[in-house]
Amino acid sequence: MTAAAAQPLLVAAFGLLGLLTSPLAEVLIARSLPRLGGLPSPAVRITTAASTGVVFGLLTLRFGFSPMLAAYLLLGVMAVQLSRVDVAHHLLPNPLVLWLLAAGLGLFNYVGCARS
Repeated sequence: MTAAAAQPLLVAAFGLLGLLTSPLAEVLIARSLPRLGGLPSPAVRITTAASTGVVFGLLTLRFGFSPMLAAYLLLGVMAVQLSRVDVAHHLLPNPLVLWLLAAGLGLFNYVGCARS
C-alpha cells in the first residue's frame, strides 16, 4: 500500500482516536475542576467528541504521521475542551490553561530537540 493510499486510513484512524480521547478529557477535567459542575449533558458530550474527531482528522491530514502531530493533537483536544467550557461557563479555568501551556511547550520543545 502506497503512502497516498494509506493517508485516508490514517486520517480516519486519528479521527476515531479523537472521538475516544474527548470523553477521557471530559472526565479528567470534571475530576480536576469540580467547580465546573461535573460532566456536561450527553448532547454536549457527543458534539464535543465529534468536534474533536474532526479536529484530529484535519490535523492528521495537515501534518501526516510526524513527530509534531502528537503536540498538535494535544493542543487540538484541549482547544475543543476549553471552547466547550468557555461556551458553557464564560470562563477559561487557569489550571486548565496552564496545564495546556506547559504540556504544549514541553511537547514542542521535545520534538524540536529531537529534530536537531
